[in-house]
Amino acid sequence: MKTMKIALGFVLLVAYCSRTRMLAQEGWIPIGPPNITNINFQTVGGITYFTHTSSVEECDRVSSGPVNRSETNLFQTINEEAWTGICGCDFCLHDETHVSVFGALPSGEYLVQLSSTAPQPQPFRWVNFTVPVSDTPTLQALVETNHFNLAVAGIPNVRYIVEASATLTNWAPIATNIGGPFIRSEAIAPETPERFYRVRIVGE
Repeated sequence: MKTMKIALGFVLLVAYCSRTRMLAQEGWIPIGPPNITNINFQTVGGITYFTHTSSVEECDRVSSGPVNRSETNLFQTINEEAWTGICGCDFCLHDETHVSVFGALPSGEYLVQLSSTAPQPQPFRWVNFTVPVSDTPTLQALVETNHFNLAVAGIPNVRYIVEASATLTNWAPIATNIGGPFIRSEAIAPETPERFYRVRIVGE
């Protein structure tokens, strides 16, 4: 009887992201509109915010463009972007939340049109929202005996930059906070010159 030796081999297949692209340089490219799972509009301190959450693949991200306005119509480009290099997880998902600052809109009814630039520029969603009447300012000064508090009204996932100036022309940041509301305390000294304060709001 002849003995036959059989060699058993195993082939290991390593799968990377299905959208891995062989390009000269790695980078982000738009692939279409994101899968938006939640939308919320808030008006806090007289400022209207648009918060949207999307579920995207692990190798992707959401990119939000600037907001344009024409009377009661607003327009924004929101893309899901894919990484063109090697990715470690193909079917893993994660949630991303972004906040767009619509600014100080007059009270009333509005419509926002969301568009994507891939595979070709086109709108993919229209959302109506209402801006209520708001008498609460974004920045308030509460004076105490030897100091005063700058109270900033806001919401999470937004960067608030408090700036000060003695001339109303040259402004310098004195405090930055992610999310609101928050309070910034400033000491009052007899020799302190006149100062003005403002807050800049940057969406995340």
